[in-house]
Amino acid sequence: MGIFCYLHVERFWLYTFVATSLVFYFVPTSWLRFLQLSSKPAAYRRFGVHWVNHFTQNGSLVNNVLRRRYPRYRVLPSRAAMAGLRRTTYIQEQFHWAALVLFLLVAFFGVVNAYWGWALLITLANVFYNLYPIWLQQYIRVRLSRHGFS
Repeated sequence: MGIFCYLHVERFWLYTFVATSLVFYFVPTSWLRFLQLSSKPAAYRRFGVHWVNHFTQNGSLVNNVLRRRYPRYRVLPSRAAMAGLRRTTYIQEQFHWAALVLFLLVAFFGVVNAYWGWALLITLANVFYNLYPIWLQQYIRVRLSRHGFS
């Protein structure tokens, strides 16, 4: 993404794309609830989002290693920690929505200017770097809501 923007995107367009995408960082949480894929964990599992959760910095693989080393370790030791996690998921989702829009705009620029390979690469990166993390944040909230945190 950075290399493509440096080599091929005029600064005017790059600044326009960044400014446009930043608007999405401030999307209200009520909109994020509307944009949610599903209210059931099974929908996210169908897309493999639970596998992404294994490999994130606070994912199940890291937590399992910590639990082996420190048997009393708990991911969410209190209700306040669960509420904090819920707030964090909204912030992270807002970031990834902004990045998703930026990647889409740059990929569209690539298509318009016949940089087909770059457009495809940026689009694929967008799926893995932004779409799946958006779904992961939603999946975490859906799982939290099953524990009474709506």
